[in-house]
Amino acid sequence: MALNKTAIHAQREAKRQIGKRLDNPTPFTANSIGIIRSSKKKLMAKVLVKDAQAKYLKYAIEGGVSRGKHSQPANIKLNKYGNIPGMRGGKKVRNLLKRGDTFVGTVKGIEGVWQRLKRGKSLRLLIRFVRDQEYKKRYPFHDIVIKEANKQLEPEFR
Repeated sequence: MALNKTAIHAQREAKRQIGKRLDNPTPFTANSIGIIRSSKKKLMAKVLVKDAQAKYLKYAIEGGVSRGKHSQPANIKLNKYGNIPGMRGGKKVRNLLKRGDTFVGTVKGIEGVWQRLKRGKSLRLLIRFVRDQEYKKRYPFHDIVIKEANKQLEPEFR
């Protein structure tokens, strides 16, 4: 029971720190911290980042360079979390391209989704594509969990 209660304390602290360390995380990200409880046969509890969120949170936890093509909003309305709405699975880009006034291309060396404006031949960049984005370590998950577990373990055993 002491191991499970300690893991719960560490999970709560890790969730609290996500809100402080990451800028306005979505509920999906904020609820990414899970635990594996101990049992009589297995005297070990774990605090972990769930698999679906670990794919993108690893850059906030460890830092590093994310290889591949990434979408950055340029002149497009964002949701309350600062993300492009409907981006899951690339649906937003597909939906944008269904409109007759948008296209994917490179204009003046900038690759992205462009919109043809009605007035004249002007273009507006909606979504910019960026390759190999570099991230700094912003959320020290392991340090937070270890510090909280060390603080809570002895009182819980008592």
